[in-house]
This record gives sequence, structure tokens and C-alpha cells, in this order.
Amino acid sequence: MRRINGTNKIIVGDVATFPVYTVNKNQTVEEAAKEMDLRGIGSIIVVNSSNNPVGMITERDIVVKVVARGLDPKKVTVEEVMSSPLITIDYNKDLERALDAMRLHKVHKLGVMKNDKLVGIITERDIALAVPAILETYYSKISPLTLTNKVEYYEGYCEDCSQWSEHLVFYQGKYVCEDCLLSYGVSIEELEQ
Repeated sequence: MRRINGTNKIIVGDVATFPVYTVNKNQTVEEAAKEMDLRGIGSIIVVNSSNNPVGMITERDIVVKVVARGLDPKKVTVEEVMSSPLITIDYNKDLERALDAMRLHKVHKLGVMKNDKLVGIITERDIALAVPAILETYYSKISPLTLTNKVEYYEGYCEDCSQWSEHLVFYQGKYVCEDCLLSYGVSIEELEQ
């Protein structure tokens, strides 16, 4: 987690996957699938002859656009079935922007750019794995008093029954014992909620 502008922010670069793996657009789907299997990844970036990213091929692309249509993965090129253009996001963008981009473009993965160079990929899974850190950041900004109501006890005479108690609570403008509190139909547990 990076400290940006005096606040803790989780940025794309904190949760993205590095390095980025690529295949050339002229390679076959079979070659791309083998590379994905070798790397243990579900998608791979497609580059042109100048090594510039032009798209992405995913497991779903292979299943839907090749296997389901009965095409030969040894003959179909990556360019024929890739998702294009490649949707990217800057390494330093807030994680919320990545989610917005995924929703807007109806994709589950984005290329990650740093200094105009493709350096990684961020997926919905990467973001899901970051949820504990996101929640920790969120809860660190909340005062503990807003998370629970802690009842404070006082010693003294109950203002309703005049009996001495070491467990008076302040309720409706006066100090009352737990028994008198119950006569109002309220329990200590309800005050703590």
C-alpha cells in the first residue's frame, strides 16, 4: 500500500501481477495455450511485430472462438481470436479506477502501464485477493467509537429508585441502575448496539 497525498491508498501497482507475458499476434492459438499453461496463467497479452500490445487472448477466447466452433488451434492465429484493443490502466491509478474501467469496458482484465510501457496485468482475481488490505485501510480510517457503542458505568444513587449501584448508566438524561433501565424496556446489550 502506498502513501499518496498523506493518505493510504491502494493503487493498481500494489495488486497487479508482474511480469507481463506475451505472444506474437501471428502465433497459433495452440502456441498461446501452451505458453499460458507453462506460465500457469489464464490470459496472455498479444503484441505486434514491433512488440507493442495490440490485444489479449484468454482461456474463454480459446474455448468460445476456437474449440466451440470446431476450429484447429494449430491453424488459427492469435490475431483471429484475440480481444482487441487491449484496455489498459496506469500503474499509479487508484484501485477503484481499475474496477470502473473493467465495468465500463465489460472486461475482467486490464493491461498495466507504467511510463508508457506495458509492465503487468490486473485481474478481478487480483482485486479480490486485495480485499483484506482494502478493508484494513477502510477500517483504519474509522474511529473505534463508531464501530461499537461502549456503555460507560458510573457509581452512585439511581435517579429512579434511589438505590446505590456501581453500574449506573446514563439514559434519557439521568443516571439509572440496570434494573430501572429494564423497566424502560431497554437492556445494556441494546445500548451497546
